Amino acid sequence: MSFLVRDSTTNRYRLGPATLAMTYVSTDNSELVEQAHPFLTALVEETGESVTLAIEVDGSPVCIDLINTTRPFQRQTAPGRITGGLASVQGKIFAAFKPREEREAILSRPQARLTPYTITEPDALTQELDRIRETDLAYDMEGLYMSTCAVGSPVRDQMGKVVAAIAVVVPTGRFGPKERDLCAHSVKKAADSLSAYLGWNEGPKA
Repeated sequence: MSFLVRDSTTNRYRLGPATLAMTYVSTDNSELVEQAHPFLTALVEETGESVTLAIEVDGSPVCIDLINTTRPFQRQTAPGRITGGLASVQGKIFAAFKPREEREAILSRPQARLTPYTITEPDALTQELDRIRETDLAYDMEGLYMSTCAVGSPVRDQMGKVVAAIAVVVPTGRFGPKERDLCAHSVKKAADSLSAYLGWNEGPKA
């Protein structure tokens, strides 16, 4: 993305889309980034993989923090970048915990097939969002980018509202069943710990 773009009609420059992305990062999210960073760092150390923190801005998931793995991996995400709607774990998480009417409105929109593995069918997406609500875990199996998988979990504030999503992003070759289970367990633990730090207490289950 560009910070400046030239208008072909007037031959003048104006602010480009990269500037918009930067506003997403800087708009009152510094406190959340600071609070979450130790949890993200611990998650990177535990999994050995890259970790992202995203919030929802105007209906789109936006990355606000990222810690890269030291292992070989060509990442596609950067702070300030929109992370792919329902093709991403972050988009699925934010959609899953919305009120029913909002969920249905999201699912009624056509979904872009970004890779051969992108889930676009409304019934399949509905089932996936239901699973996320039940398990607090969302998966992306090369649905957003080829050769890249992810698993994420919601972060809640003291009122129980989903305010962010943490995700572990992994190259497909390092996301076999054993690694997948480790990443899923670790990201849920990190998200639950950050939620507790923010004041969320789920209380005993019936």
